[in-house]
Amino acid sequence: MGGCQIILAWPSAGRYPYSAPARMPIMKPLFFIAALSIASLSPAGVRAEPRVGAAAVDVTPGFPVRLSGFGFRRAESEGVTQKIWAKALAIDDGQDGPAVLVTVDNLGVPWPMVQTVAKRLHAKTGLASERFAVTATHTHTAPMLSDVAPTLFGQPIPAAHQQRIDRYTEQLTGWIEQA
Repeated sequence: MGGCQIILAWPSAGRYPYSAPARMPIMKPLFFIAALSIASLSPAGVRAEPRVGAAAVDVTPGFPVRLSGFGFRRAESEGVTQKIWAKALAIDDGQDGPAVLVTVDNLGVPWPMVQTVAKRLHAKTGLASERFAVTATHTHTAPMLSDVAPTLFGQPIPAAHQQRIDRYTEQLTGWIEQA
C-alpha cells in the first residue's frame, strides 16, 4: 500500500485574495504545523501509513414494508425502484485505532441500533465505541425503522405492518455490522 503524501503550495503574493506579503510569514508556519499534524509521525519518527477500507452492503428489503416519509400512504411498499445501501469507511492511522463511519439510506437511525452495532463490533474487533458513527441520508423513500418517526402516520400502525418494520430493523442492524 502506498503512503500518504501531503503537498503544500503557497500562491504568489499577487494571487492571494489580499496582496499583503506581511501575512505570508504567519500563514506558512500555520500550514506547516497542520501538515505535521496530518502526517502522523510515529514515536520512532517514521511516518505511519494510514490504512483505509470501504464497503457497501445492499440493505434493500426483500418483503413489503412501510416507507418513512409517506405519511399520507398507509400501505406497505409494492416493489423496488432503486436499491438502498449501507456504506462504510474505515480509517486506521496506526496510533488511535480504527475509526468507522457508516451511512445508511434511511430517514434516520435510532440510537439503540447504533449502540447495538457498536457493542457487536467491539466484541468482534475491539473497535472503540467512540470511534464508530452511523449517519443517515434522510431519504423519505426507505423502509420505516422501529423507533424512528413512530407518529408519522398519525394513527396506530397495524400489528402485521409493525412486525415487518421490526423485522427490517433487525436485518438492517446486521447489515450495518456487516458493512
